[in-house]
Amino acid sequence: MAQVTYSYESFSQPDWFAEQLTPEKLVPGGAKVVATAFQYVDQVTVSLNGAVSVDDTSLTVDAIAMDNPASTKTGVVIPSGTNLHFGEAKEFVRITADVSIGDTSITAEAVPTALEDNDTATYNGLDVRIIIPSGTLVGRTFVERSAGTGYGQPDVATPDDELFLTAFSVKDAVQLNDVTLLRHNTLVYEDKLPGWSGLSSAAQAAIRSRYQCIASAAA
Repeated sequence: MAQVTYSYESFSQPDWFAEQLTPEKLVPGGAKVVATAFQYVDQVTVSLNGAVSVDDTSLTVDAIAMDNPASTKTGVVIPSGTNLHFGEAKEFVRITADVSIGDTSITAEAVPTALEDNDTATYNGLDVRIIIPSGTLVGRTFVERSAGTGYGQPDVATPDDELFLTAFSVKDAVQLNDVTLLRHNTLVYEDKLPGWSGLSSAAQAAIRSRYQCIASAAA
């Protein structure tokens, strides 16, 4: 049998990794992700924080934020003139002023159809790549595995039968949805995982129960 050797220099160590990264710490065989389960780089979800009546020209919304933790976009995230669709027929709103991160109100043309509190609209942005950062929790059920379905957003409530952290970033899941997963019980800096502070307590608990989680020296 031919001897198999590894070149550790081909591995780039994520900053959240708390021990030496070697091939033995990766799940063998490779895996796939379902690209549509994740967000575009510049994707923004607009969620109404109050009902909107016909002919209103101002919408109160939850503070605007980027959906994808890989996004580095600042300032204006939805340009004036964009049409937002809130899900049902005729529920279109044309905004008349730029929308920036942190905004809690949107100026628009007179709204043609009444909207309900918590209605949502998604703006995909100009960057239509789907980047999945290293250290992202992904999951699937055994039924999905048997059907050949890739990993998607983790269900930590039921929970999914398989939950793993991604070892490396997926540069654009639309073009190439291969992903490398990190073995359980590996040592990680939890506070350096992408979006850690914004994860639900259930998601944090799911990671802590599967990996050896410590705080970084800077924490």
